[in-house]
Amino acid sequence: MYEKLLKAVIDSAGLYLLTEYEKVLKPIYEKELLDKYEREVRSMAYRTSDRKFYKQIVSVLERMQKYKEGKELVRNITADWRWIYKNRRAMMEELGRLKF
Repeated sequence: MYEKLLKAVIDSAGLYLLTEYEKVLKPIYEKELLDKYEREVRSMAYRTSDRKFYKQIVSVLERMQKYKEGKELVRNITADWRWIYKNRRAMMEELGRLKF
């Protein structure tokens, strides 16, 4: 049944199902969940928004850092964003609050 649950989480839009079932699935499917987080957070960053939304993105990145390979992935993502979105001052300030 875990495979069906994982498929539902991966196929769902957004992060609701992922956060709902993360505790159950993380010990078994850590890489798949981290991949889902990455896809979602990158699509979130694509949209220009306000500081409140950027804080939400940073909270997702902090959650990702709790995975084995999460810290390195978050470093890579933020390095990309510092180049791509360098003109989004509020986003850069919020990313600056991330602790590695």
